[in-house]
Amino acid sequence: MTQSLVELFACHADERAEHIFITERDTGTSFTYGEAITRVVSAAHFFTQRGVHRGDRVAMLMENRMEWVTTFLAAQSIGAMVVPLNTRLTSEELQSHIDDCDPKAIVIDSRHTGVIGSDDPRIVECSQLPVDHNLELSLAGSADDPAVIAYNRFAASVDRLAVRYESFIEEFTNILQRKA
Repeated sequence: MTQSLVELFACHADERAEHIFITERDTGTSFTYGEAITRVVSAAHFFTQRGVHRGDRVAMLMENRMEWVTTFLAAQSIGAMVVPLNTRLTSEELQSHIDDCDPKAIVIDSRHTGVIGSDDPRIVECSQLPVDHNLELSLAGSADDPAVIAYNRFAASVDRLAVRYESFIEEFTNILQRKA
């Protein structure tokens, strides 16, 4: 049986809770595996409470940061597809992609507040995602679920590309397998 990316990550988090999982190069800030799994579980619970379910979409408008990884894993754990949005696009281009994919949630970082309209109730700033240490991982997604809807900068709605876990598993497996 093929393990999903989230299952593989959770296994490593159980075995290496105190080891460093990820570090931001610019700030030097780190998450241990334990801190990261807590954020993944908390964000997954938050998404579920907001009506995000298996097969729905979670758009992400963030620079390369630790919350990008934990938000991605949280969405995957509930079977939602992630829609990473290019931070270099104009507001109009971003809105076109959002209109096309119709995400149930849009997670942004503080640098992008207001870029796509602050009155959209689907928007949540990544720094405001809750962190609850009393929740447990509950997987609704599987390794066979589509993982990502990706747009290139020239994409129109017909050019969407749904990518399965297999496209990402090798890269993330390498990250998870490294020794701290």
